[in-house]
Amino acid sequence: MAEKIISQKVVSQKVIKGQNPILSRFSNLKSAITGTCISPILIILAVALLFYSEGFQRKSEILADLPLENASEVVGESGNHKITGTANITSSIEAPEVGDVLYFSSEVEKYQEVEETEVETITKVVDGQQVEEKVETVKLVEKWQTESSTNGKWATFDIDGIEIVPNGADLEFGYQVSEFWEDSFGDYYEVDRDTTLSPSLGDRRLIVTYVEVDDELIVAGELSDDKMADTGEIFLISNKSDAILLSDLESSENTQYMVLKVFAWLLLTFGFSAILAPVIALADFIPFAGGIAKSIGFFTSAITAFLIVVIASILIKFWWLFFILILLFTAGLVGLLIYLSGKKQKTE
Repeated sequence: MAEKIISQKVVSQKVIKGQNPILSRFSNLKSAITGTCISPILIILAVALLFYSEGFQRKSEILADLPLENASEVVGESGNHKITGTANITSSIEAPEVGDVLYFSSEVEKYQEVEETEVETITKVVDGQQVEEKVETVKLVEKWQTESSTNGKWATFDIDGIEIVPNGADLEFGYQVSEFWEDSFGDYYEVDRDTTLSPSLGDRRLIVTYVEVDDELIVAGELSDDKMADTGEIFLISNKSDAILLSDLESSENTQYMVLKVFAWLLLTFGFSAILAPVIALADFIPFAGGIAKSIGFFTSAITAFLIVVIASILIKFWWLFFILILLFTAGLVGLLIYLSGKKQKTE
């Protein structure tokens, strides 16, 4: 990807380490004290993420509890169902250069020069002082740019008498993708997506993502009046097998769960580090102590954050169990006090 630099300039500059180390340390201390203001925000966000990670809806669990049924077997029924069958197209739709499909999205892209701006931070020594500069670079980059796009077009269809209204559905498709390049006459020809082609400025291509009309579908959702739409706790359409669909959903949800935990851990780590920052900045006044204090502070913050994430996750998930244990402990304590009080009265 060719690029041309148009301009480059320094947009900001600051001294980060001057000749007077004492003033530099006082500046660091001031920044550390100011930074403690953000620690409560980071900790609150982390707690919110922990609650959300334990409470977000796992669609794979709902889907696993629903038996897979042929669409013809549930005609006239209601409630949540997971049906399978082939789409019966009642109003067709054509994807460009592909033909009749169940669903498609497409975009036309042009290979052209695009102006991009990058900001890079560099550190250098000027007149004996360590200076941090932000350098802004404006350049022209050759890349594919979207000229027009069509998103989420559906054919009208039913499955063995069950009307499907797909708007708002979660899509778990194994998509087909076709790529077409424009020739000198303005017509498109299909290219192999596994083959690397070298575009020239001005070239156009059409990328079509679609689902074929004869794919076996699975639709899960609320059934009412022989219609399934986005009205219940789950509405999902897929052309994968039931086993693969469940596996993919579980994998996606587990990844989301772990990402939320990691983000919560990072927020807590940074929050605790911000609280400890003034102490670390004070330690920096002692020769050789600053670096050690930074390492110990970050390690302590990270370990504390990890323990909180683990313990809080258990408490949130099994809050009812801890509530029962607290009730039992309270009841036992009250019973013990009553017993001891009665025993004391008998003694008197």
